[in-house]
Amino acid sequence: MNCHIGALIYCFSPPPTLVGPQRLTELRDSSHQFIFIEEHPDSIGFVSFWVDEGLDPDAKIASYPAGYHDSGANLSFADGHVEYHRWQDARTLPP
Repeated sequence: MNCHIGALIYCFSPPPTLVGPQRLTELRDSSHQFIFIEEHPDSIGFVSFWVDEGLDPDAKIASYPAGYHDSGANLSFADGHVEYHRWQDARTLPP
């Protein structure tokens, strides 16, 4: 699940800190906000898919998307639709 949607941190110190939108109505455009993504099995290390919001070449990748389907994966969006995306950037396809 996308780490920037409905997240909580400091869960064991009441009250927890809310991160990102907590309700569907808080999203600006639910048809463009992915919630679930197929993750590469070698990058699974936590319960969420970590996304760096940086757009420059130095943006960090901590969670890699899967490349099961012809170097792409399926994503589900907040409005309920699912899309297949083929990765164009070689940095998203670890060996």
